[in-house]
Amino acid sequence: MFATNVKCSEIPVQDCMIVYKVYKTELKLNNKEKTYFRACAGTARYTYNWGLARKIAVYQETGKSISAAALHKELNQLKKGELAWMYDYSKCIPQQALRDLDQAYANFFRRVAAGEEKAGFPKFKSKHTARKSFYLEGSITVAAKEIRLPRIGWARLKEKGYLPCSDVRNLSCRITERAGRWFVSLFVEEEIADMTPRGEIVGIDLGINRLSINLLGRVLKSEWRVAGIHRPSSVIDASVRKRIWLFPNGFTDVNIAI
Repeated sequence: MFATNVKCSEIPVQDCMIVYKVYKTELKLNNKEKTYFRACAGTARYTYNWGLARKIAVYQETGKSISAAALHKELNQLKKGELAWMYDYSKCIPQQALRDLDQAYANFFRRVAAGEEKAGFPKFKSKHTARKSFYLEGSITVAAKEIRLPRIGWARLKEKGYLPCSDVRNLSCRITERAGRWFVSLFVEEEIADMTPRGEIVGIDLGINRLSINLLGRVLKSEWRVAGIHRPSSVIDASVRKRIWLFPNGFTDVNIAI
């Protein structure tokens, strides 16, 4: 993007725009951290399954659905007794799990209204086959080699310097596991230069053999193909041939992007 080369501090405020981005990178965790992360994902899965069971039970009893907010109030009461172990983990984890359940129901009813054959009613998540993930929000700090997560602390990054350390506002993150590797998806708010055209828009249709033809029939030759390399097509590897243009004369001309 062109906007990444321009800082908003160097241009007027009206020429800046706010965008939301997600940066995903791998975490470098030790065995103790991996164990805790699996427990966090298990908390999210347990909450999702508990909420699904409650939704089904309430609907069978009353014929009405129960919202994520009402489920969360019930869960807070249970945390004072049999679910006291949930206090060892961030409160964002069960909250977002119940929101995800509400979204699964919304998707189900949307597909039913659309008349789809497979509406996909929400299913209980298996401990062995379900994707391990959990959600966090709050005070998130990014450094060059590590990231500080709410209620967890600092975690090392496998790819250094990829996550933005400044000039952004860290909103939330989702931790996921795939094939034994843990990843963080960081959701940020960022200001970039607004590249929206301010004047009259002029478009030019670039052709292959001719750049353009005006109303009088004047032809402007195309200069964006440069015959800088001439090799017989027979000696060019197939993987390279996909990235260059092959012409009927048996020679190849390099395609220069403008």
